Amino acid sequence: MIEFDVVVVGAGYAGLIAARNLIEAGKSVVVLEAGSRVGGRAWSENFPGTDTVVDWGAEWVLPEHQHALMAEAKRYGVALDLSSDAPLPRWQVGGKAFNASFADIVASNSGLQSILNRLENVAADYAKSGIELPVTLAETLANETSDDAALVSAALFSLTGANPDDLGLAMVLNEIRFHGGSIFETIDPAEISRLQGGTGEIAKRIAAELPEGTIRFGSAVDMVVDQGQRMSTLGEFGHITSHKVILALPLNVLKNIAFAPPLAAPIKSIISEGHAGRTVKFWALAQGESLLEECFIHGHSFRLTYAKPIGKDHYLICAQALIDEVQDTSEAALKALFAEIYPGQNILEVAMHDWTSDPLALGSWHAGRPGQEAALRAMREPFGNIIFCGGDFSDNWSGWIEGTILSGANAAQTFS
Repeated sequence: MIEFDVVVVGAGYAGLIAARNLIEAGKSVVVLEAGSRVGGRAWSENFPGTDTVVDWGAEWVLPEHQHALMAEAKRYGVALDLSSDAPLPRWQVGGKAFNASFADIVASNSGLQSILNRLENVAADYAKSGIELPVTLAETLANETSDDAALVSAALFSLTGANPDDLGLAMVLNEIRFHGGSIFETIDPAEISRLQGGTGEIAKRIAAELPEGTIRFGSAVDMVVDQGQRMSTLGEFGHITSHKVILALPLNVLKNIAFAPPLAAPIKSIISEGHAGRTVKFWALAQGESLLEECFIHGHSFRLTYAKPIGKDHYLICAQALIDEVQDTSEAALKALFAEIYPGQNILEVAMHDWTSDPLALGSWHAGRPGQEAALRAMREPFGNIIFCGGDFSDNWSGWIEGTILSGANAAQTFS
């Protein structure tokens, strides 16, 4: 039986980066992937019936901030997909619909300005102390006017992908930290883009660079046993031994793996609870005459929509929603929801991916619940010969591909 230096579980960005860096350091590595593709929650494929790539998971990148991702893009020759100018975003909040930049909305609303200033100040204090206030975003906004609270929730939804009743305030404060301490840069970044070929493209190129046979698809892990000098990783594939194990998996799927000896109680608790990310993404092929606005919505099944032109009078429109708030996902019902937001468009086709029911994710991108930060910090450190990594565990840019890359690189360095 071959014994590896390191078993990496999961072929998302974190697992691929960890495996590549370890191999470059001279380690023997095998990557066990339960699914049939690489990239994890960064999944890019053509919209059905078109030759245009859409992102079903991670989509946006911030070139000014996300240096590790930009370095990987440069290494693998993946360029930015610069978007053309679009109309001012539309806001549908409190029964009103209007077009305005976020800066203009804040400038004309002293109550909203006050909320944002307080969030920015609390974020600065949290960045210094590391002491989490175990409250939700909804609880934080409970005493604000309903329209102001709705505006903040709508503006933050694309970053959090969770119900404000479940979302820990600490996640919002961390997002502000990631964006240089500015709440305005957090909500309305100066530079935002996509990657050509989608966010999954770099993952595909990393996988293609690994030695043949490194990645074993269809290899779900059921149990990890730490025997001191030797690790055993078990599943239907059999039994693989190694010196170390890197678990590059979403937090919400770790409950499907047994550990011996058992993990520490706080870690077991957070694995059992899981994070609060509940976003499902929908894409629609539409035909119409006008360029479509980005829409921030409160009080509709779709909370965020945006579009990309793909030819004369044709668009692909993305909608994001909490799966609990979309009662009917039939084709007719989804077409009707898109038509409510964009009544001038002919909705031709619709497709969706529900990350919450995907057995390889069981949730969308990371959205921490109140009180989870201490356990997440503990999970960033090795537990015997095991280390957890991925977008759910990174100290910087958690929930983003940038954080996934940083976490995977840190795991590789730890076990090199």
